[in-house]
Amino acid sequence: MPEAFLQELLLQEAKELEQHVPKQWTWGGKKVTLVDGMTVTLSDTDEIKKEFPLSESQKTSNSLPLARIVGMFSLATGGLLEIAIGPYCGKETGEHALLRTLIPSLKSGEVLMGDGIYPSYFCLAILIRKGIDGVFAAGTRRVDFRGGEKLGKKDHLIVWEKPRRPEWMSQEEYDQFPPSIKIRELATSIEKPGFRTEKKILFTTILDKK
Repeated sequence: MPEAFLQELLLQEAKELEQHVPKQWTWGGKKVTLVDGMTVTLSDTDEIKKEFPLSESQKTSNSLPLARIVGMFSLATGGLLEIAIGPYCGKETGEHALLRTLIPSLKSGEVLMGDGIYPSYFCLAILIRKGIDGVFAAGTRRVDFRGGEKLGKKDHLIVWEKPRRPEWMSQEEYDQFPPSIKIRELATSIEKPGFRTEKKILFTTILDKK
């Protein structure tokens, strides 16, 4: 069967499930979508290698072709709502680039959650512009709770300044972003019966402490 046909069946099933989600499965009435990425190994054929080319290091190590995938999942049902597939290497092939192709499917008032790979200035600024809230793990970004507008212990509002224009972005698009955005950084504990308490630092556009 054609790949596009199977993909459409999967996405359509998830969207139909989403239409029947009871309100108690939402977060305060808000739809929550999860984003995550992965890579998959493909068959070693000339046709596939043309669409998913090998990097220079892969060529020298006789590696198999790889595809990078980013998907958006419903927190309520687990259904795959949107998916982006691209080559593993080359221009605009990272998870951020694939995520940017999926963000237009989100609607104002919804919440997007993800791991520490995603919370960049531009990702959060795009979400803010569309009226979408983001909640992400901090990843490797350093956090100093001594500054900013304090909301509580290890919970504050901080201003992120606009970084330099990345190569993939045109000057016109870059100029449309604000000089800074306000972000909430907070430390939280995740408690599960029978497991160690897990401590995480989160970045979010949800600025209201309540």
